[in-house]
Amino acid sequence: MLTFSVNYMKLALAAFIFLWLSSSLSEAGLVFNPNQTRVIDRIPTDLVLSDDFVFVIGAMKDRGTLIKLDRLNLEEKSRTELEFIPRRILLSPDQDYIILVGDREGKFRNGSSILKSMALILDLDLNVINTIPFQRQFAYPTLFLSSNHQLLVVGQRTDTSEGAYVSLDVSKPARAYLTNAVRLSLANLNLNGLWLSSEEGVLFLNSADTELLQAVKLPGELAVSSITNVSDSLFISNSFSVSAALVDPTCAGADQTRFLVANARKQTLEFSVYNELARSLDILASIDVSLKFGSLRGELLPGTNLVRPAMIVTNSCDMSTIMLSSIYSNEMIQYSLNPTFLTLERIRSIPLAFRPRRIEISPDGETAYILSENTNFISYYSLKVQKESSNELGDDKIREIQRLLNSVGLNVGAIDGLVGAKTYKALSAVERIYDVQLDLRDTAKTLDTLQTLVRNKKM
Repeated sequence: MLTFSVNYMKLALAAFIFLWLSSSLSEAGLVFNPNQTRVIDRIPTDLVLSDDFVFVIGAMKDRGTLIKLDRLNLEEKSRTELEFIPRRILLSPDQDYIILVGDREGKFRNGSSILKSMALILDLDLNVINTIPFQRQFAYPTLFLSSNHQLLVVGQRTDTSEGAYVSLDVSKPARAYLTNAVRLSLANLNLNGLWLSSEEGVLFLNSADTELLQAVKLPGELAVSSITNVSDSLFISNSFSVSAALVDPTCAGADQTRFLVANARKQTLEFSVYNELARSLDILASIDVSLKFGSLRGELLPGTNLVRPAMIVTNSCDMSTIMLSSIYSNEMIQYSLNPTFLTLERIRSIPLAFRPRRIEISPDGETAYILSENTNFISYYSLKVQKESSNELGDDKIREIQRLLNSVGLNVGAIDGLVGAKTYKALSAVERIYDVQLDLRDTAKTLDTLQTLVRNKKM
């Protein structure tokens, strides 16, 4: 009873400090204050969003908990205690079941202990539908659930476990079964992420060993000829720096597999699509990132020689809202993909009161949910309501000017609404070549002059 009281006293004190810090920073204009913050009485490790709820998994010693929260106020609706430690959570495409993968303690015949992994399938009322035990441990698991209900699970190699891979058919959750629908060789393979495009018959692999995103043509084993590099070299010591995120293929107009790739070493964010004819990943847009890092230590995952992935990137369905951050940063930067000019544009910087572990954005891009890296907090942000509370970057008219200059070959760099050296240089070139006067104190007139030059085909 005493331990229970002490734990809750610690949580209460942590909550008080967090709320006081957020309030103080907000009053000073230094932080984007959350609409709601909730203290979880477990160490939260992952979350997923449905239309109405947030599902959070957490652990305490050798047990875990799945908690169901209201999306608007983070009020707890229900929870279920788990007899294993959950590591990752997924929601089915139709939002009718949840999948958890985690570790449980097993026994050798001689009585010694060993960690083995298992999958648990539940409905949205947190009732268990199916339990699927695995015969080995999936360390630091990576999961993907395809549109045709193929569940792929990959575990990384550690000091105590080999790399592991399994494919399951969960189209009927109560009768899920192992399948060889997707075969994968595990020789020298460690992954941070994997995605399957059933329509294109391609498997995409985000390597944990090398600075690499791979496109693998199926069926069959891993084909090295299908590898496509997204950075300078296949072998970079800072391999942790690449974090890829699949753009939801169910979004309207998504006729190609699309990725956002964040690179901490290069400090870039790239938008890539899979070219089925060329069997390549083509970079369509890129922007330099100026994320403020408290430190970039390259922290190792326990039991491995792999560096923990540093970058966090997530997006709304139409990519009008893209959030980029890092487990080493107290800053979150909002970007947007301009569908007309096909450019990544920086919108604003959002200082946070804590370093994030996970960030999820609603499909409409209006809300964000963040798990704290070093506390027991989950926070909910309304991205529209509090727009004025963040460090809004740039001017919309300047953005239009920058887009127009870029479209005619005068490179101004990032579309950020800020007049920097490249924008000044491009405008000076226009004045000199076309004998016009451009005054940025009147951005509307400057934009009109440039548009007139384009319409008259002088630019």
